[in-house]
Amino acid sequence: MEKQKKIGFVGLFLISAIATTLVFQNCSKVNYNELHGAKVKPTGNVNRVMSLNPTFNTENSDMKVLFVVDDSYTMSQSQSRLSNAVDSLINPLFGRNVEFKIVSTSGIPGNEVDYKIDRKYYDASGSELSLAQATAVKNYVIENSMTNRTTDRHVRLAGMKNHTQFQFNAVKAKLKAAILEVGVNGSDNEEGFCPALRQLFDHASTSFFKKGDKAAIIFLSDEDDSSAFSTCVSDYRQQVSTTPVVYYSFLEQRAKLTLEYQAVRDGLTVWIPVTWGVGLPT
Repeated sequence: MEKQKKIGFVGLFLISAIATTLVFQNCSKVNYNELHGAKVKPTGNVNRVMSLNPTFNTENSDMKVLFVVDDSYTMSQSQSRLSNAVDSLINPLFGRNVEFKIVSTSGIPGNEVDYKIDRKYYDASGSELSLAQATAVKNYVIENSMTNRTTDRHVRLAGMKNHTQFQFNAVKAKLKAAILEVGVNGSDNEEGFCPALRQLFDHASTSFFKKGDKAAIIFLSDEDDSSAFSTCVSDYRQQVSTTPVVYYSFLEQRAKLTLEYQAVRDGLTVWIPVTWGVGLPT
């Protein structure tokens, strides 16, 4: 009888130990729930659903911010208001490393502040000329090659994550001043998307954006954008002639001078007319 009791206690202990092991096997931080109707695989495994409670990284990431500022004459009053509104735009960037750059909406070829334009001159047969030689002949070709300037409109503007509020406010003040310095003497055709794309896809070692950067692009303008593929160019050719056509109207006492030059923009050939009106005194 004593032997049977001992065997019974041992058996009860083993059953309790096995049951406890089965219960505590699933008491980890990751919850496992069996799929409804799941079958045991030949390997003995059962499909399960795993739910995780992740901890999010609260460290603010670095950021590059590009401002595309309208520099047409209609911005004479708007620029100051937009400059003052910058506070609400960049206040959320306090406490992170951030760099700022400013370009204007003026496109190529009129904008040689944001772009560097290298020019070569050729005669009708394709021989390269100096500028003095080109202007001495009746017809010549100008080949233009554009790159983003390696120097910015302003000194490097950056906010650091360890800046105090006073230091961050100083960066904001410099940024607002730099926006106003863009001025209002640029092109009346707002082509803001072109400079934004040129900055994003600039592969030079001096480019503002680098691979993997978190980028923000802010447009400050009071007009719709008028960018077109033909104006977002990297290279173009001009056919220059010193024998223009002049139309004169005796009734209106004015003359109209029409020039037309050929441009090859990124492999696309177009003819671009330029018209000058001359008013004659009575």
